[in-house]
Amino acid sequence: MTNKYKKIIYYSILIIIFLFIDKLINYFPAKSYDDYMLIKQENKTLKDDIKYLSNINYDNYKICKININNLYESNTYYLKCDFNTNNNIVLNDIGFIGLANNNKLILAKDLVLSIRINNNKGILKDNKISIIHDDYAIDDKIYVNYLNEEYLIGYVSNIINNGSYDIISVKYINISNSYVVVLDD
Repeated sequence: MTNKYKKIIYYSILIIIFLFIDKLINYFPAKSYDDYMLIKQENKTLKDDIKYLSNINYDNYKICKININNLYESNTYYLKCDFNTNNNIVLNDIGFIGLANNNKLILAKDLVLSIRINNNKGILKDNKISIIHDDYAIDDKIYVNYLNEEYLIGYVSNIINNGSYDIISVKYINISNSYVVVLDD
């Protein structure tokens, strides 16, 4: 008789499991392969960003995350920092990308800056550089002079001769990292 009860209990447990299998599955959610690959790629990107930023040789800086970038293609970037920014220099692993003010990134193209191409000085204003005609070429490096320091801002992409001075278009350095360095004053 005990063997008969064991079989009844065994089959009734199996029936209950089949009836409530959906509820049991919800207790153990499985991540899809796509979710796994997305998380793996994001982790790799973050590790690469940290590797690049760890090569920056400044004493007074903090690492901030670009929280929202290019929202609705408005070229507006917001930074997530542990402190409130006030016209702080923002750098990535390549060079100068702008200024941070109230945790909002103001891109270099929206600023008026003193720049240098080779040994020639000029002004970056309205996304164009006005500079005295001299010896420079496409893909020459452009440096910005900000607070007596020079940082790479981009490269010469186009030169239009306008008499004694040239109008130069800039190919800015790419903002591809999720993290940036904000220099303290």
